[in-house]
Amino acid sequence: MKILIIATPRSGGTSLTEAIGSQNYHQIHEPFLTRKENHEFLEYDEVHWRLQKHDNIVVRTIAQQKPPSIKYNITNFHQILAKDFDKVICLDRLNTIEHEQSHINLLWKIQNNRNVKKKWNIDEIPEEFVDGYYFDNHHHDLRESKEQLKLTSEVLGVPITWYEDLYGKDRILSFVAIKKLELGWKQESSNVHDLDPFKLNEYLDPIRRYRTFKPLKRM
Repeated sequence: MKILIIATPRSGGTSLTEAIGSQNYHQIHEPFLTRKENHEFLEYDEVHWRLQKHDNIVVRTIAQQKPPSIKYNITNFHQILAKDFDKVICLDRLNTIEHEQSHINLLWKIQNNRNVKKKWNIDEIPEEFVDGYYFDNHHHDLRESKEQLKLTSEVLGVPITWYEDLYGKDRILSFVAIKKLELGWKQESSNVHDLDPFKLNEYLDPIRRYRTFKPLKRM
């Protein structure tokens, strides 16, 4: 199965991609991000080539990312990109405050060359950085990403899957959300297999989340 995840920043897209990847799926993370020092930048044709190479593949992209060579708008790009996949997942968060706090942490970690996959606590981030986040309108960037995902969801006819459902303490609700994604393969093929929803549910357990409410050492 070929799976496309279109997500807003800090909405669990990385973890969901890795959860799927743990079941022998080839992973591609943010191929259209142009910060080459952090990610492998790929043009659309290169992504298309890899899709032909792998039967089981999951690609994660952020709602507002597209290759510089693509001149038409991002919604049209998503429409064209989605045609290459068996399943499209749109992923976002409902809790705007927690979403912004997680986004603040991401930008803080990047600015200070810190590992974004480490435990974090919003109280450990300097107040002046948090104030600057809002003063420089970075929260508007996040909201624009959420608006773009909403538009993409409507155009593609793909409902938004919510972070809170997948990663919450209610693991039955998480299992139901996973089942709604219908990550099964309907065609006969020895090379393509269904994903185990129980394993996905276990992988997405909030015990793995990076945010903590326990005190950490000052960064």
